[in-house]
Amino acid sequence: MAPTIGQAAHAQTSAAGNLSEAKGTVDFVDRQLASLEERYLKPELLRTEFSLESRFNDARVAYELKQFDRASYLFLDVISRSESDFGGWRASHYFLADSLAKQRNFIGARTYLKELIAMGKGEYFQDALVKYLEIAYATDNYEGVQDIYKMLDTNSADEAPALSYLRGKTLYEQDDFAEARTYFLKASNAREFSSKGRYFAAVTLVNEGKLEEANKLFLELTKGIPEEPSDLRIYYLSFLSLGRVAYEQERYQESLLLYNRIERDDPNFIDATYEAAWANIQLQRFEQAGRLLDTLLMAEPDPETYTRALLLKADLAMRVNDYDTALESYETVLERFEPVRQQLDDFAKEHEDLRGFFRSLVRDDLTLDVPEGLPTIRTDFKALPPEQWLTQDEKLQQARQLIDDVGLARVNLLSAFDDLEQIEARLNSGAAVKSFPKLAEGMALVTELESQLISVQRLLVSKLSASISPSLTGADKTRWDALREDLDMLEGRYKSIPANANALKEREKQVSKDFQRLREMLNEVGYSIDQVRAELTAIETYMQLQDVPLSEEERAEVDALRDELRQTIKALEDEQVRLRAEIARARESVGAGDVVSIPERSLRQLYMSKLAEASDFLLTKRGLAKNPSELAQVEKLRGRIPPLYGRITSYYAQMDKIVDTKADEVRKTLANLRKVLQTQSGELDVVTQDSKGFAGDVALRTFVNRREQFQGIVLRADVGKIDVLFQSKEDSTNKINDLFQKRTNELRALQEAFEEVR
Repeated sequence: MAPTIGQAAHAQTSAAGNLSEAKGTVDFVDRQLASLEERYLKPELLRTEFSLESRFNDARVAYELKQFDRASYLFLDVISRSESDFGGWRASHYFLADSLAKQRNFIGARTYLKELIAMGKGEYFQDALVKYLEIAYATDNYEGVQDIYKMLDTNSADEAPALSYLRGKTLYEQDDFAEARTYFLKASNAREFSSKGRYFAAVTLVNEGKLEEANKLFLELTKGIPEEPSDLRIYYLSFLSLGRVAYEQERYQESLLLYNRIERDDPNFIDATYEAAWANIQLQRFEQAGRLLDTLLMAEPDPETYTRALLLKADLAMRVNDYDTALESYETVLERFEPVRQQLDDFAKEHEDLRGFFRSLVRDDLTLDVPEGLPTIRTDFKALPPEQWLTQDEKLQQARQLIDDVGLARVNLLSAFDDLEQIEARLNSGAAVKSFPKLAEGMALVTELESQLISVQRLLVSKLSASISPSLTGADKTRWDALREDLDMLEGRYKSIPANANALKEREKQVSKDFQRLREMLNEVGYSIDQVRAELTAIETYMQLQDVPLSEEERAEVDALRDELRQTIKALEDEQVRLRAEIARARESVGAGDVVSIPERSLRQLYMSKLAEASDFLLTKRGLAKNPSELAQVEKLRGRIPPLYGRITSYYAQMDKIVDTKADEVRKTLANLRKVLQTQSGELDVVTQDSKGFAGDVALRTFVNRREQFQGIVLRADVGKIDVLFQSKEDSTNKINDLFQKRTNELRALQEAFEEVR
């Protein structure tokens, strides 16, 4: 440890060497301070003057880096602080909407797209129309789309291909096939949409019954195997479509050739195989149709296709009088689906108000509690528990996804509120500058220069003390002793604070370790939650997949235990989230790592001031100096310190002003963001309430559809089985009648023969 000022007064040191190094230090501080002023201070002053433009550029950088959550906050800030005359006004609306859409916050994205579209033609207008149609298509919500069509119709000459394609898709979903075809064909003029546009144009013709025209377009798409994967998908879809058109036109042999063009690893292979079986049936080629159905059943199709194929196999066996195979197939269907149908019927009887019941299953986060009593659907290859088949329908899955998006948006909002609180905690702490990394870096570097200048000043006081203080007497000695005591006390405090970036990092690491221990404890709680959740999931899966014989009382106990576990997990998760946010806020408010915190800077300034006071006092007694030549060097060097320290003080003052300005801007931003987030939260509350009812209705509709589907399957299998037995009996009766008639004819012939003998 370096000696104190008091100890240095009696130390014998090499004056020339120390003073030479001190001069080098002062020269270094002078050069580096000029560099810091040029590198940090002037650019930040310029950024402050053009803060809105800087904010917009930061937002664009975040967007390009795909940091869409941060980009959203920044663009929101730009919009909240600017007016329509700001150069980035329209761009901010578009990129904000796109950032929100990338986070699947379609409600917020639609809001800002509407605002941009309402501004009229200009920058990002067409992009906004495309994005709006994309969201409409993704959410199956076409509110406001007609107004967009009208705007496009006023000047559609410059309509982008992507916009035409999306317009075609939205029109198609609205069953406006003729209009949709117009835009699909328009989009197909661009290479990107050439295959897709023509394919969907052909599909619209099929929907309108114009099969010949559709056939021509599909044929064009099968000329040459494309290289692009997306075009290859259209290539095989076109063969499937050509096969269907040929089948509808009773060109069955041709349809078989077209179905056979689809590769086994193509997603359409199963559909093509099933339809090829029907084409063979139409051609009375029952054996080939049977082989195709066997191939299909071995290809592990989805349960619905599996059931259709099995029923068709039974019907086919009936056609060729293979009653054993037909009966076996029908009984296989009944064996698998009669218990399912019965469970669904029993479930419906147990709940008189099915709509109310399914709505009650929807949780606050819009997930669904799968009720007891619903069956698992099994085939030879797959088992679908109710949590899968209850939302398996494509449209219902889309609705489910939209509901999930609302839940995700809510999670993002809650996260945003936590982020705001952390930022506010940092701004209100001694670590405000840490919110601005560039400023913090500049402050840390100037603090190192300040520390070096303090070291030089301390050395000069030591030299003066060693040369002059031994000769002090009376009141002068008393005054010096008091100054020395103050210096020793301040020096002890000064040494306890970081003097450079490395010391700062070490202190920050230590604080981070303390907080990391808290986070690790929270993670352990998280692992425990995951284990409990896994056990609960295992129990639920076991109960669904196994027919466990339980009494009503035992089942009620199991249900109560599961509900208790769910509530416990939810409570622990909520507490975990709360504690994690609280730790983060506490970490920010500690201020560790901010070397320019006000108390530490004040201590450095006080120490420097006391050193200056000491040197001033000693220089008034220069006549007592033992080494006049050294005194001249000290005085010359000391004369350079006040101007340099004044620049450091000015640097701090200007940076403080910049920090305060930026902090005020951030606080205003936080206030604006909080208002926006609260507004969005309110909107989500409304959507959530509507969505909860919608989610329940979706589940109910799925249940009803499945119930009707299985009732139809069982009915068809029952009727088929009866037909087999009846036809088998009829065939047997006919055979007996034929034998009886033959026997009668033989007896009659024999009788006539005997009559001739008589």
